[in-house]
Parts: sequence; structure tokens; C-alpha cells
Amino acid sequence: MREIIAYLLFFIGLIFMSIGVYGIWKNQSFFVSITVSSLLDTMGFLCFGIGLVIYLGWQMISLKVIFLIGLFLFLNPLASHMLAKAANTSKTAPQKEGSK
Repeated sequence: MREIIAYLLFFIGLIFMSIGVYGIWKNQSFFVSITVSSLLDTMGFLCFGIGLVIYLGWQMISLKVIFLIGLFLFLNPLASHMLAKAANTSKTAPQKEGSK
């Protein structure tokens, strides 16, 4: 039963990551793309991490995975915010190829 829940969380994480990649590819605006990537990558990694903890059971490695999840939940939005703020401050947001 534990493995089924873990595989389900892996699959949900894969769906979040896939939607994030599609959102980055589809949106022309840099700021929309960075928002989509930040939110969906965080959710995908969270599902993968929780699935990994459930799959491994309560071991020392699970504690390390929980620490990495917490670190990622703190650093991913922070890095995305800093990147968007730098682009907004410089008034030169990167343009994607093919955009006007």
C-alpha cells in the first residue's frame, strides 16, 4: 500500500513538472513564465519528495529528504523572486525567441 501511494505521488509530481514545462514553453512573457515555473516546480518537487519519504519509510535518509524539501520550499520562491525583481528593476526583461 505504501508503494502505491508513493508511485501515485511520483506521478502527480511528474504531471506538475510537465505542466510547468509546457507553461514555460507556451507563455511569451518572462514574468508569467517565471511564475509558472516557480509554482509548478515547487509543487512537483514537493510531491516527489513526499513520495520518496513514503517509499523509503522512516530512515535516516528520509530525514535528509525532508530537510531538502524544506530547503527547496524556501529557496525556490526566493530565487524566482530575486530573478523577477532584477529583471523588473533593470527594465530589460529577457524576451523569448519569436516574441515581439
